[in-house]
Amino acid sequence: MMMMMMMMMMMMMMMMMMMMIPKCILWGKMSTYIILWMSTYSLVA
Repeated sequence: MMMMMMMMMMMMMMMMMMMMIPKCILWGKMSTYIILWMSTYSLVA
């Protein structure tokens, strides 16, 4: 389960890097999502 989450995060990061959309709102949303994912992962681990 944890490995799957990590793989998903990696895929998301790759996609974001490939797109490189210069939109502050979108980046803010993505950053918040990443923070949530990291917090949940830390709680689980």
